[in-house]
Formats: sequence, C-alpha cells, structure tokens
Amino acid sequence: MKSIRRKLSLLLAVIIIMGTMVMPVAASGTAVAGGSTQARATALQIHREYVHTLRSSNSGAVWFKFKTMNYYANYGLLIDCHRSARDNRPLTRNISAALKRANGSTISADSDKSTPLFTTFINLTPNSWYYLVFKNPNRVSGIINIDISCSKDEDRNSIATAKALTNARTYKCSMCPSSFDKDFYKFVPAQTGTYKVIVQATDTYDSMEYLEAAFLRSGDHRVVEKKYLKANRAAMISTWRLTRGRTYYIRVIGHSVYDYMGDDGDGLYKVRISKIN
Repeated sequence: MKSIRRKLSLLLAVIIIMGTMVMPVAASGTAVAGGSTQARATALQIHREYVHTLRSSNSGAVWFKFKTMNYYANYGLLIDCHRSARDNRPLTRNISAALKRANGSTISADSDKSTPLFTTFINLTPNSWYYLVFKNPNRVSGIINIDISCSKDEDRNSIATAKALTNARTYKCSMCPSSFDKDFYKFVPAQTGTYKVIVQATDTYDSMEYLEAAFLRSGDHRVVEKKYLKANRAAMISTWRLTRGRTYYIRVIGHSVYDYMGDDGDGLYKVRISKIN
C-alpha cells in the first residue's frame, strides 16, 4: 500500500493552473486532449500519467481509450478529478467518471469531489479496447489526472482457470496490486490418503492489508476451511482425507494489497499440498 500512498501524495501535491489544454503542465503528467465521442476517443498508454483540462458543462462528455495487454492482468486506475483549473480549489459539483467496454456498456461509474478516485478493475479481457468517459457539470473547467497501470497475474482468478499444484512442491506466489484480487489453485490426488494443506503469508502487512486463505472441497466447491492471514508467517494449516482423481481447490484473496513484488513486495505467500499418510 506504500506505493499507492506515494502516488497519491505526489498527485495531490501538484498544483496545475491551465487556461487552455495546450499550456505546459507540471511533471506529474502529459497534457492530453480528449475526444468528443467514443469513435474519436483519445488513446492513452498504460503506465503513463496524463493531465486533461475538462471544460465547463456546455462542452459535453470527453472520451479516452486504452488497450489492454495481450496477457491476463489486473488493471488499476488512479483518477483525480475534483479541482478547478482556474484556482485549483475543489469544484462545487462532482465530475463523473465511467469505465466502459467497446460495446458501450458500463463496467463502473463513480464521482468524487473531495478525494482522488482509485478503482482497481480485475478480469479485463486481454488485447481489448476500454473507454474512460468524463463529464463536467460545473460552469468552470476542471483538472483530471489519469494514471492507468497493470500487473501480470500469474495465478488465475477463477476456478475454471485455476493453477494446477503438484504433490509435495512449494509454490511461491504473490498478489497483483488491487483492493480485491483472487488466486485459485487446484489439486488432483494421484492416490487416496491424508494430505496436509498449507497457505502461509511471507510478507508483513499493515492494518488494512491481509490475505484470506480457504480450502474448497471437491464437487460443489464449498469452503470447508478459511483463515485470515494478517502477519508475516501466519498460516492456514490443515489436514484432509482426499480421494484419488477428484479435484480440490485453494482460494487466496488479497484484501487491499497494493504493492507488487518489485516494489515493496506486499502480497507474498506460499502454497503447498503434500501427502503425509
């Protein structure tokens, strides 16, 4: 979560007063003009910060678009859209923001005039276009800061795409930076017997961050064991009688885990299933 706090601090520290969209802007982002319709949406790059001056209410909606990577990933949007371009003061009315699919359907919509809007979207389709739409109901122009980022998700987010585990092998895993990331793993015993299941946190979390580990039984995928891991080395350890040829699942959910491996390393954990009898 430290990396998000740093981004928010930098974002809120920048004071940008722009009379038009072509004026120079601070180092916090590249000035960009939006499109007036979906067909004319301005393309944005991932892992790059942008600044846009959204004109007053009579100008209508402004459209931007971005294309997802060709691999499965989690996408985070950090959007600050509550300041006046004239004097940098909070706007009287909210600027609306929406994320849409290429077919025009809305995935999420929100607005906020007092704090930055941060939303993480999971399961965006690889190699696809998505659209951001903003509308300003105020009589004065407003500043929008846009930062789109993504992290490759090595561990799939559903039972259908769960990662297969091998008996007696330890897997080192990590969460994607998000407020709610799910990782699923599956195990098919080669022999009927007693197995030990271990999910252990290998990182230090703050008061808002933790992992939720669960073991799901074969067939109806019902949760039969669940534990919240809120400290380094905290673990869910249980033993189960598993039947040869059936499929069992482990689910790990990261709650408010934002930092990812190369940064502060938050969201690290390990998974292991081994036959003990």
